[in-house]
Amino acid sequence: MKKIVTVIMSLILVLGLTACGPTPEQEALIAYVDGDYATLRDLQTEAVTSYNSVVGKNYDNTVATRAEFAGTTLSAAKLLNEKANEVTANITDEGVMGVHLLYVKYTEVFYEGIQIASGTVQGDPDGSVDKVNDYVKAGNDLLMEHEAKLKALAEEYEVDLNW
Repeated sequence: MKKIVTVIMSLILVLGLTACGPTPEQEALIAYVDGDYATLRDLQTEAVTSYNSVVGKNYDNTVATRAEFAGTTLSAAKLLNEKANEVTANITDEGVMGVHLLYVKYTEVFYEGIQIASGTVQGDPDGSVDKVNDYVKAGNDLLMEHEAKLKALAEEYEVDLNW
């Protein structure tokens, strides 16, 4: 009788412990947020910081400003867009993919806006401040949508993002 109780208790423990691990969906989201997306956020910070350093009250029509914009800002925005597209190949979860594709769209809009702004800073008559502002607004809207959907997915998958 003692052996039967021990076997039953062992089975209960084994079955109970195997159900405690993260689901594949949770693992996919955690891997995305802590891995690829963390890298992308660092690149985004670099690109946005460079952009902010040469626009608005920081803008002056000097060679250094134009060089920062045409060099660092444009290169950082391009790299961000390229890396966001590369990350797509690493994602296997449908929910994570849907959220990530919003981020890819954000990086595309951001990069396109930077290209237009770069032309404007360089004196291109086709580039316009209003056009750039439209891209900035569209990019910010996409970024906010991405963050909202990422948080909603985390809730759905029962993952604490610790943000």
